[in-house]
Amino acid sequence: LLTLMALALPLAPVRPRINPAPDPTEAGVETVSFPTPRRFGLTAPYPGSVRALSGLNSCMSYGPVPAAPVLARISALHAVLENPGVYAKRLARSLERQRKRGEPRPAVLPMASAYRLRPELGMIATALPGLLGAALENRDNSS
Repeated sequence: LLTLMALALPLAPVRPRINPAPDPTEAGVETVSFPTPRRFGLTAPYPGSVRALSGLNSCMSYGPVPAAPVLARISALHAVLENPGVYAKRLARSLERQRKRGEPRPAVLPMASAYRLRPELGMIATALPGLLGAALENRDNSS
């Protein structure tokens, strides 16, 4: 749904940054690194996406699972759900950069099975690949 929102956004031209970052070689400037917050990928690179999913079963473990990575992903998802417009705009800019570089459009694979979902969610899950494919096709044809 976030991708559909991103493809529907009209993008204004990017304004160049006025104030460049300070030069770290200047006196009194200290380079500090902070841990980056956990994020999840909204799009997968096309060539590796299928291969990455095919090796998933070989690395599955039935032992104890650390909770921190799961909680970090839930926190990242919660941040997206609180303010989806910001993330849709970021995704729209990312998709536009990919298109300008001539990269292939993101692969939209159909859901393997929707039988475990409630009927209304199953309808949405099975309709999304077609809607995304049409929106990506329209975007490629219009530019």
